[in-house]
Amino acid sequence: MQGSQPAPPPVYQPPPPPQVYQAPPPPVYQAPPAVYEGAAPVYQTPAPPAPPQNWQQPQPPQVWTGPPPQPQPVAALLPYAGFWKRFWAYLIDSLILGAVTVVFLAIVFLLIGGGALISGSEAPQDFIAGLTVVAIVLMVFAYIGLIVVMWLYFAKMESSEKQATIGKKAMGIYVTDLNGQRLTFGRASGRFFGKIVTGMIPFFIGYFMAGFTEKRQALHDMIAGTLVWRR
Repeated sequence: MQGSQPAPPPVYQPPPPPQVYQAPPPPVYQAPPAVYEGAAPVYQTPAPPAPPQNWQQPQPPQVWTGPPPQPQPVAALLPYAGFWKRFWAYLIDSLILGAVTVVFLAIVFLLIGGGALISGSEAPQDFIAGLTVVAIVLMVFAYIGLIVVMWLYFAKMESSEKQATIGKKAMGIYVTDLNGQRLTFGRASGRFFGKIVTGMIPFFIGYFMAGFTEKRQALHDMIAGTLVWRR
């Protein structure tokens, strides 16, 4: 064999550079061509169908609440006591005071010697003279005693916690001052003696004023500044 020559060493060739990635261009958006031109439609609720002719809406069922209230007269709506309630109350009080007065006069009659006159133990002329004296004394005591008894009766009871006499309590009425407060004994006394002035007015007009004045006040109520109320 002929001598062989060694093969030359391979020549190094660097690898090719890596390829640079290029992104594709972004797509360009194109709006679709407008097909409808003009304002968007507005939805309207359709009108309800018209009711048939001569149709009436049904009424709700009625609930029975009792008979309707009866109209009351104006006097019944006022809180003040009218003339007739006061009249009957005074009549009851008068009957009570009358019975007390009769008992009082009977006691006075016996104390001043009326029993001896009734027995007839004296002469007729002395009997007549004695009867005259007894009659005069009885009249004086009756007048003074009746005023005192009535004054204490009305003033004490109308200034008490009940603010009413027996007759007024029976009729459901009571007495106050103009502020609705309980009477003092002095004001209740003024109201009683004011009745003397009320009684001096002809035809009892001073008393009848309790039926038509604004606050149902009689003349003595106006004098004393008092009111009579219904409970």
